[in-house]
Formats: sequence, C-alpha cells, structure tokens
Amino acid sequence: MTSMIRQASRMALCFGMLTVLSACGGGDGNSGNSLTDNPVVTQVSGGQWLGFYREALDTGDPDPALGTVYLNTSEGASGSFKGRMSFQYQDCQKINDIAVRGDKTQGFLTGTASGDLDSLSLRNPDTSFGGATNLTVFKGTYSQAASGLGFYAGDYSRSGRGNDRRLAEDCSPPYEYTLGSKGIWSVFPMSTRLPADFSVRVAERQLIQWSGISVASATIRPTTAVIAVLDPVAMLSGSNNAFVRQVIVPLSSADGSGSINALRTATGLSRVQATLNYRVVVQVFDQNRELIGLTSSEMTFLP
Repeated sequence: MTSMIRQASRMALCFGMLTVLSACGGGDGNSGNSLTDNPVVTQVSGGQWLGFYREALDTGDPDPALGTVYLNTSEGASGSFKGRMSFQYQDCQKINDIAVRGDKTQGFLTGTASGDLDSLSLRNPDTSFGGATNLTVFKGTYSQAASGLGFYAGDYSRSGRGNDRRLAEDCSPPYEYTLGSKGIWSVFPMSTRLPADFSVRVAERQLIQWSGISVASATIRPTTAVIAVLDPVAMLSGSNNAFVRQVIVPLSSADGSGSINALRTATGLSRVQATLNYRVVVQVFDQNRELIGLTSSEMTFLP
C-alpha cells in the first residue's frame, strides 16, 4: 500500500492501550509498518465505523482540511462497503456529503468517492468533487493494533486533479478555500473511545461538551476539534446521507476540552433539531494534525 496508508495505520497502531501517542510520528512521510501490507482478516471487520480524513500535507495545499468519515462494511472477509465524507467547514455551507462505496475483498477496500459540493471551482467551472468523471479513487485496508483494536486506513485521490481553489457563494461573504487533490483516512469501530477517558455529553440542554485529552502535554497540543452530528438511522442504512452538521472548532484550552451549541450557529439556527436522537462524534487533533482523541455518543437536545 502507499506510504499514506502506512502513515495513517502507523498512527492508529500507536494507540497501544487505547491511548493516542502523538510521538509515534506525523506527516505523510515514508515511515511505515508492514502490518498494513498483510491485513488481518476477521469476522469482526464488518459493521459501522467512524473516523476522519485529512487532506495531504505534501501537495502545497495552504489549508489542508480535516473532516469526518463514516463507513458501513459487510461482515466476513469479502463483500462491500458504503459511507460518506463531509466537506462542510462553515455553518453557512451545505453539508457537502460525498458518497463512498465499493468492494471489500480479503480485508482490502477498493472503491470510489463521488458527489457535488456547494462550492464552485475557480479553475474548472464545476461543483463536482472529482472533476469531469466525478469519481475519486478511495481505497484502504483492515488491520489490528497490538491492543486488539481493529481499524481501516487508506487514502483517496481526486481523479488526478491538483489542489482546487473553491468558492462557496452561499456564505456571506463568500467562503474561499482549497480542496486538496488527495488525502488519507482512518476509521474505527463506532464504540471506540480514544483515550479511554475521553467523553462527550449534553450540557445545559443544547451544548455538545467534550472532556479534555489525557495525553495533552507541552509537546502534544490540542489545536482543532472536528464535531459531527449524524442521524443514526441513516448511518445504519449506509445508503442515505447521515450528516446533519459538521463544525470545525479551533481549540484554546490546554487539554482540548470545549463545547458548542448544537442547535444554534453564530448567525441563527443550525440543522440540528430539538427532541430528535443523534450520534455526535468528536475528534481532536494536535498541532501536526494528528488524531489524539476520538469519542462518540447518542444524545438528544432540548429546546
């Protein structure tokens, strides 16, 4: 597999006793682990998975983005997979969900990512994620860490297109950003909590509140939280978009703890509704854009 797959997997392998250790390495370099070249295939490699994507750090992208990924994979060694990625970075944007689907063969995932975004390419006047063919290669492999934690990790590439400057005109003023040409991703079983004491809960009826990261230190600084609110019924089907809202939160606390209002944005109401049941996913990243915290929980917000 490519060096990006090795790097994503190496990060996951470093979790050890369900503790994320950023010191295991960062970036999109060539250091790797042979575990990804010989995937462990077990009956538990199916089910629902939650995780992240990160746009590549080695393409000259001035603002490599982070976002949420969820997958459904069939049980057993072979079958299929499907899921979504969210490219919503501002509340003024649409959810910008990109469908991923393909085949699962002996622990390897091979498929595509396709869809349209609400932003217009400033170089190629279209809104598609993958260009003229609107297809992006999406692939990865299943492995197990020494702790027994299973995960999928891989990469995606947008049909050979380079970095793409985009303009979301629904925002006021219009939001301009770079859509990266490629990236890496990792997903973990939906019940995963890393570190084991990292948690999220409802506070004051409407707040999504997450705890601090126990591995935070002088050298591991939490800088960004990616919050996703999902419809658990749509998640289970895998065919329909489950994303309701994704929020990118710059962190100021030393331990990465924080909160946001689920029902309201800076300018008005969000798409999240009171009294409905949601799965909320919180992922925290350090100064090197490495994952140092992952937790999720089902919750209901009140008016």
